[in-house]
Amino acid sequence: MVDSAHDEAIRFLSGLENVSAKTMTRLHTINGQPASQAVENLASLVCDMVHAAHQTALQVCATKAPPSEGGKHYMPRSMSKKRHKLSVKLGVIDQIELRLAGLNGMNGLCSHTGRGPAKE
Repeated sequence: MVDSAHDEAIRFLSGLENVSAKTMTRLHTINGQPASQAVENLASLVCDMVHAAHQTALQVCATKAPPSEGGKHYMPRSMSKKRHKLSVKLGVIDQIELRLAGLNGMNGLCSHTGRGPAKE
């Protein structure tokens, strides 16, 4: 679905090469759906993929190191780097969700993540 929408958008944009920039031209349909609805559906699919990747990362990447000698608890450097990268990606995901919600006025676009904008 994403590939066909991308191909259709590229065809539309390539058709605008010889059109005057003074006139406004819009893409009204994508994959036979109204463009706004198609974009919402694609955004939902992307959000679902990000959520699934996040859940997979939480299950696969251990976040607790086994206790070491001397009673000191610390995380090995490799694990610490993985955790740091995941936390940075999580912050990026949160920012994307907030921007999407702010731009389109959509509260809870990714409501299943539990981290989206507050529901009213």
